[in-house]
Amino acid sequence: MVLTLIKGLNVDLQGKRILNDVSVTFVKGLNVILGPNGSGKTTLLRSIIGMIKSQGKIEVKGKMGYSPAEFFPSPMRVIDVMMSGTNLKRDHYIEYLKLGGMERYELRQFSTLSSGEKRMILILKAFAEGDTVIMDEPLSNLDARNQVKVMKMMRDSEKVVIATSHDVELATLARQVILIKNGRVIDQGEPSMILTEEKVSSLYDVKVKRISLGERVIFVKELIDI
Repeated sequence: MVLTLIKGLNVDLQGKRILNDVSVTFVKGLNVILGPNGSGKTTLLRSIIGMIKSQGKIEVKGKMGYSPAEFFPSPMRVIDVMMSGTNLKRDHYIEYLKLGGMERYELRQFSTLSSGEKRMILILKAFAEGDTVIMDEPLSNLDARNQVKVMKMMRDSEKVVIATSHDVELATLARQVILIKNGRVIDQGEPSMILTEEKVSSLYDVKVKRISLGERVIFVKELIDI
């Protein structure tokens, strides 16, 4: 079932077209937007949540939770950061802190946390608040253990999860992968159809090799002159 829809989306910033006629259907489960730096991934997310002006059709079902790529300075405690901007109950957020193994940070000052700890708190806040969970580079700053934890959370979620990433491994776990380059969606579909050597190599302008390791698939960059 399609829960979130974008059709004919255009974004211009400082006289430059950043997103060009973008149409995407997001489905229940993990949707990964994959693309190189400057491809328009973050602009697309900010358009969905209404942070920047756009032209076109955006339909989002239910409430949105958002985890940005950047951190904001805050003198507040972790629980207060999580509860800010909503009327959800404290116990609701505590349950999500427990889900992420972060309940011991409840009364810590947010600004004293490491980058990885801050990332986890903002991810858990987004999951706590949204029927549609939107995350910009959710794996950045996380150590290996928390990366695995977040990847499993995204993969197994019954919410609409939309995540940008440079990480092709994350995309292999998705229900749907969207490839974006130069402000245009160039392909979208199931990972088995989208994550081919040819398409990933073309997306990043570097030759990659697809390797199957049991149920897992990894992509290795070939060290050649480019």
